[in-house]
Amino acid sequence: MPSPYLIALALLPGWSVAAADDHLEHCASLSEITIPAAKITLPTRGATITSARLIAAAGDSELGEYCLVDGEIISVSETAQPIRYQVAMPSRWNERMLQIGGGGFRGVLISPVERHGGSVLPKNTVGAGYATVGNDSGHQGSAVDASFALHEEQLANYAGEQINKTHDAASIIINQYYGREAEYSYFMGASSGGREAVTAMRDYPSDYQGVISIWPGVGFTRLTLKAQLIYNAMTRDDGAGSIDAADARFLHQQILDACDGNDGLKDGLLSNPDACQFDFSRLRCPQGQDSECFSDAQVATLELMHSPVKLDYRFEDGLDHLPGYALGTVWTSPLLNLPGATALSGQMANFPALGMYHLLPTGLLKFMVARDPEFDVSSFNPRSPGSLKPRLLEVVTMIDRVNADIGGYIKQGGKLILVHGLADELPAAQDTVRFYQGQVQRHGEKLVSEAVAFYLVPGQAHGHGTFMATGSMPLLPALEKWVSKGIAPGTLTATDSNKESQGRTRPMCQYPNWPQYDGKGDVNSAESFSCVATQKSSGLTALLPAHR
Repeated sequence: MPSPYLIALALLPGWSVAAADDHLEHCASLSEITIPAAKITLPTRGATITSARLIAAAGDSELGEYCLVDGEIISVSETAQPIRYQVAMPSRWNERMLQIGGGGFRGVLISPVERHGGSVLPKNTVGAGYATVGNDSGHQGSAVDASFALHEEQLANYAGEQINKTHDAASIIINQYYGREAEYSYFMGASSGGREAVTAMRDYPSDYQGVISIWPGVGFTRLTLKAQLIYNAMTRDDGAGSIDAADARFLHQQILDACDGNDGLKDGLLSNPDACQFDFSRLRCPQGQDSECFSDAQVATLELMHSPVKLDYRFEDGLDHLPGYALGTVWTSPLLNLPGATALSGQMANFPALGMYHLLPTGLLKFMVARDPEFDVSSFNPRSPGSLKPRLLEVVTMIDRVNADIGGYIKQGGKLILVHGLADELPAAQDTVRFYQGQVQRHGEKLVSEAVAFYLVPGQAHGHGTFMATGSMPLLPALEKWVSKGIAPGTLTATDSNKESQGRTRPMCQYPNWPQYDGKGDVNSAESFSCVATQKSSGLTALLPAHR
């Protein structure tokens, strides 16, 4: 086994340790490494490896043999938690490094060899040859707990610094194990991980050659402010404006009845929600009726959900409103089943369909903005934040990426596959459209089209939906061909994993195109649809006036 001295030398420029024939011994030797702070770009106190073990190929597993490394990146402050990370390095390596993002408020170690149920991320990247990296974003807790943010270094890690710190530490370990650097480095994430993907391109453009960002929370702070308004509307006057799961299903069906056929086929999907003209007042209860209709207070809630909300101030990037959600949004969320959600949610149990709209702003406002666990969230007005406005704007600048400029990344040849579901009830698809349009405005359509493939998926919500492309989108193979062979993705094909859909497929059209039925052929086959253009400037602009 190599001595600690030899391993330390291997971390210096010009030194490397050749891969041993005995994978077991070579993997175990990594546990002796200590990564000095000077090897990590951003300030830390270095990194350690807490364990390194060779996992043998199992007969019923496609993972193959791999070396699994656990470690910690030590924070500058002794009171800040470390960044826990894992690196899984297959014995049959394709010379690629893949870093995986996480969800929510993070705090959960993302395993490089396991995926959470319903994940859009591929389940077997290690078996496919990728040295795969995951972390917990720099604190330990749960994806619905924001209390970590009371410590500024932990908040800075969550906002993005953990991405680069983990990249640097993992790159050293990969180089050490294989005796050479990865030919290409990729980042892939969904939700908060999608926001991390955008951060990786904006702040660390030279670290990655390919990025996949899926329903990204680029407007995370704006999402939580909108969620606060929605929750306020539902709880006001003893819950007169609340929308429960049954209400949400009824609303969705009414919108489908009005607009489903606009794309040439009534299939339960709104492929072009901009073409849907829908007046929520048509659902107002007539006098004496109290079922299959909505009260005035409920109609006001529905209009709020689907409308942009004008603010009394501007964010640093010039935005002065909160987004409206697309018509056809699926408002029943499985995120309510996250571990710890009920315990942390306060009154959430009273509103099972939309409880996350209380949970998210509670976390952000208490721990990131007010920095007071006892702060009365119900007293906060997102339209006029009062004395908390300066801190709110600081948090927006730290976390939100709607107006992020990734010009440095795309000008050096980096590729991005960007995906959002049109029925997403958490990050609004409108924010992702605005992010994409911002790149076009800055850098021109030609350059952006050569670097970014942007897809909007009809019926796809946040990990579920009336069309659930979760797990079926061929994103990583498409990125691989684009980066390594120069073959742009073009139109992709997604499969609906909902059991009742019997495996129907649809084309994933690049924005601003959307899938229209050709009028003939198998209605469950992507081959029966064509990608047609829509008005580029509209981009999910809400049809209702801004809500005050």
